[in-house]
Amino acid sequence: MKNGWRTLAWTAGGVLAAAIWLQAAPGTAMAAASTATLFVDGEEREWSAISIDGAAYLSLEAIAGLGGAAKAEKDGETYTISSGRKEVRFTIGEKQRFVDGAPATGDLTARSEEGGVYVPASWLTDMLGLKVVKDRFTDSVYVFRLQAGAKPITTIPAQPKENDPIVSTPPASTDPGKPATGSPVTVSEAQPMFHGLTLDGDALHIAATGEVNPTVFVLKSPERIVVDLPNATLERGPDGSASGTLAVDANHPYIAGIRYSLFATEPSTVRIVVDLKAPKPYSLRTAADGSGAVLHFTEAKPVKVMIDAGHGGNDPGAISRTGKYEKDLTLAVTQKVLDRLENEKLVEPFSIREDDTYLAPAERAKVANAAGVDLFISIHANTASSATVKGTETYYWNDNSVEFAKQIHNSVLQAVGTADRKVKQERFVVVRETTMPAALLELGFLTNAEDEAKLYNDAVQDRIADAIVASIKAYFRIQ
Repeated sequence: MKNGWRTLAWTAGGVLAAAIWLQAAPGTAMAAASTATLFVDGEEREWSAISIDGAAYLSLEAIAGLGGAAKAEKDGETYTISSGRKEVRFTIGEKQRFVDGAPATGDLTARSEEGGVYVPASWLTDMLGLKVVKDRFTDSVYVFRLQAGAKPITTIPAQPKENDPIVSTPPASTDPGKPATGSPVTVSEAQPMFHGLTLDGDALHIAATGEVNPTVFVLKSPERIVVDLPNATLERGPDGSASGTLAVDANHPYIAGIRYSLFATEPSTVRIVVDLKAPKPYSLRTAADGSGAVLHFTEAKPVKVMIDAGHGGNDPGAISRTGKYEKDLTLAVTQKVLDRLENEKLVEPFSIREDDTYLAPAERAKVANAAGVDLFISIHANTASSATVKGTETYYWNDNSVEFAKQIHNSVLQAVGTADRKVKQERFVVVRETTMPAALLELGFLTNAEDEAKLYNDAVQDRIADAIVASIKAYFRIQ
């Protein structure tokens, strides 16, 4: 229990559940298998699947239908599954497998159950281009095919004669007796499905199959917090209803009830309403993979972000073709970013400098680390011996910075409107010595007439500042 309140869960269709993304759960040789219902791109299929200790396993029949080819060796225990140039080779019951020839070890093993061979779905997601959602309470497995070109079948060939290799390959025809599927849908094309609610202490977890982009607002008299899931739908109950409630303890200190419904059909929108006994602060964060969100009934702790205006003081940085200093440009953009962040209640801004002063790169990294910030952004501009060189580039060093570096690069590149010089890994001190995700922005080349004119334009600087703030919010999934 948390905060004295029981954890409650609900899923569409009236079954207690919480959708969770497939994880490789530890298993043992004696763990019991249970039959799982398999859905592919939203359609229930007759292919065999099982669940063991919360992990999903697919049969060779299902693997063939999803585009894989299975081949057994003469011992009848070792198999190779391939798709294109990718393959995984394994022996039933053994934890070690070989992925594209390289050994890999985990807690799961392939299983032989009731005369069939079942393979952990987590071994196949990259090779077959799959995304898998496992509902551990209803024993359902949801598979989304991310790559086009798979051709489904319903059966694998009959068992061959003794000592002949077993081969299962997807034929060109579609599944007889079912609607033609054509190319598989992508997760982004499939309509997101609202899948469940879990009230856990001061947090309401909203789970979905597919990617959702929730919005939240407040209604008064009576007090309500409303979360909409645009372009999402939900599974109707046995009676055809498209609405329901989540049971909440009558003595809950601030929640009177929680209800949901298919609020609109054009476009399809699922609405979740939290009825309050009194006004309550809240914050909403979407899941990293877009598969839902968490509504927190407390003021979320702000993330700390440090903005570093490059150079300063006796270090002018790059000098533009018309004699302007990089240090003035970086400070101007930094001030615009800080001004905007002051209006973001879930972001606490920090800066290295707010005037014409200088701090060595190593000292800047130390300041950021000592402040315990969650993100570090260093703003710079470039120079080159050739006046024709132009473009925006972004640098990082540590692996924890790759995602943010790519995200902010794309945003700033559009804001500046110059050439794309890509995201690069370099040992610059401020991104190498900082412990948090860090990116160094080179906005453009001051020695290029076109870039210089843009970067010293007030409207362009506003766009750059907006892009930086938007990237920060997107990275931390702040509404």
